[in-house]
Amino acid sequence: MFFILALRGLSSPSTSRTGNRFGMLGMLIAVVTTLVTHDIANIVEIGIAIFVGGIFGITVARRIAMTSMPELVAAFHSLVGLAAVLVGWAAYLNPAAFGLLLADGGIAPVSKVEMGLGIAIGAITFSGSVIAFAKLSGKMSGSPILLPGRHIINLGTLAAIIALTALFAGRADEDDAADRRADGRCLHHRLPADHPDRRGGHAGGGVYAQQLFGLGGSGDGLHAG
Repeated sequence: MFFILALRGLSSPSTSRTGNRFGMLGMLIAVVTTLVTHDIANIVEIGIAIFVGGIFGITVARRIAMTSMPELVAAFHSLVGLAAVLVGWAAYLNPAAFGLLLADGGIAPVSKVEMGLGIAIGAITFSGSVIAFAKLSGKMSGSPILLPGRHIINLGTLAAIIALTALFAGRADEDDAADRRADGRCLHHRLPADHPDRRGGHAGGGVYAQQLFGLGGSGDGLHAG
């Protein structure tokens, strides 16, 4: 409801401040509800990430002119796309932390579809936002990039995403478990010896993606404020 009121308020310059406040209130309620109703692995790390994101947003808000707002929003949205990719990957590596692990140790096909589409859409959002930022900031030509056979490329990419997501959803649970163990060992050896994940603590890969959401989202929201 607050987000709907926010969009309505942001549609007019005269009500944009009120709309922005509604959006901030709605996001605050969403964050607090998530923290209260879920078993958060490390609330301190998430709080630090939100604090850093807030400081970053305030700093940017004081330095960036309103005429540079479009490219700034594009840059922040690229972080949102990247965070979506990391959340999908983290959910696959540690499904138990996201409540996705079934009784037999597998992941439901519908959850795999959500992971696959989330990663694909996030990657497209990230790359598209980076290009938009480069164009809007004058670091790249603003003329359209018209590739030969671009419609076929787009349709082929869409078909590949659908096919690969379907293959991933139908993959055997044993193969998924083996991949998660291999990826987990790879990440495990790159962590410091005293890190909670290395010691076997229930931190979960999603914590770091949530921190990235905090950094990008807080920066974007506070700048708009």
